[in-house]
Amino acid sequence: MTYTRVAPRDLFNESKLLKCLGQLALLIHEGKAPEGLTFEDNGMSYRIEQRDYDGGIECRNGITFYYYHHKLCLYHPLNVKEPYPLLLDTSFNVDGGTEYDVFYDDGSISDDFLTGLKDF
Repeated sequence: MTYTRVAPRDLFNESKLLKCLGQLALLIHEGKAPEGLTFEDNGMSYRIEQRDYDGGIECRNGITFYYYHHKLCLYHPLNVKEPYPLLLDTSFNVDGGTEYDVFYDDGSISDDFLTGLKDF
């Protein structure tokens, strides 16, 4: 869903989302991500939209992340203070799915994320 942006709040939220996605893409590019984790950049502009059901934001165009060809649902909850607040949402792949933190505070891949990937 498209939402009305309010500065400075949404500048920070959207910049953190893009920072997190950039960090994940960099780790994949450098070979520091789990095997099977890939991304596709289709060259289009990044379109950030708000999720209807929880208010988080996600990038719905421009870049897509996959785990062994399964599209990942990655999002950023609003107004969080952590440095890398990206979450993996598995509810679309598994009945009763859950959310997993993708990163530790230092930007490295978390054990929580590795656990979440097992849902695929």
